[in-house]
Amino acid sequence: MDSQAVARFYDRTQRWFTWAYSDRQSLGLHYGFWDTTTRNRAEALTNQYRAVSTLLEPQPGEHILDAGCGVGGAALWLSAHGPGHYVGITLSSVQRGLAQRYARQRHLEDQVEFYQMDYRRTAFPNAAFDKVFGIESFCYAYPDLRPLLTEMHRLLTPGGRIVMSDGILRRRPTDAVERQLVGDCAGGYFLSGWNTADEVQAVFRNAGFHELEFIDQTQAIAKSVLDVDRRRRLAGLVLRFLHRLGLASDEEQLLLQATSAQRSAYELGLIGYGIFTGRK
Repeated sequence: MDSQAVARFYDRTQRWFTWAYSDRQSLGLHYGFWDTTTRNRAEALTNQYRAVSTLLEPQPGEHILDAGCGVGGAALWLSAHGPGHYVGITLSSVQRGLAQRYARQRHLEDQVEFYQMDYRRTAFPNAAFDKVFGIESFCYAYPDLRPLLTEMHRLLTPGGRIVMSDGILRRRPTDAVERQLVGDCAGGYFLSGWNTADEVQAVFRNAGFHELEFIDQTQAIAKSVLDVDRRRRLAGLVLRFLHRLGLASDEEQLLLQATSAQRSAYELGLIGYGIFTGRK
């Protein structure tokens, strides 16, 4: 993981993520979880927040870390809908600035704080947090999760809980076409690689976590994968035109390629989604 490259990527693509993934209420830059009663993307995103909150079980007085907080959507929603004091960290100065602004707008400055920091090497003391979670951020530590999970273990109090909601590799590619799809998807999102669910759980275990659980949510993101690809097709011509004028970044062009590859890889059963939990 190249921290500077990932930070630059989000600094230069924030408008795409805001349009393709987010909504004004949840501020989530995530896939969201759909079920038979979900009516729109905003509900899908809050479904995902509720799922994470249920697993975290935040309690009054607890300090909870959002490791890879984006623009602060999850931490702000969780703090507004339950107990606990939240701290969010992101590599992106643009995202941190937006998160702080949203906290002020929602009058949550006393409940949530945000820092620009690498989650593999934080400045927090040992056992600083009772709970830790990451929503589609831990994947940036793929394919070597060890430094990240070792740091998260250090930051947790004894008995503290960790929740990771993220994309996974469901199976290894079997030919050149599948390898290209998986590579394009990872490269366009500035991921350094992929891990399977078994590989992720093995690193959790080696980092010292126990009571491990994996919840497969691959089907729950199906509508979001289709929606993001639809938006990619709508935005493609405009972004290519803006890129020729120097008004769109190279990173935004890579995202167009990634979202197309993502849909194909998802439909072929190459990539999926899950929630991992564990306890220190």
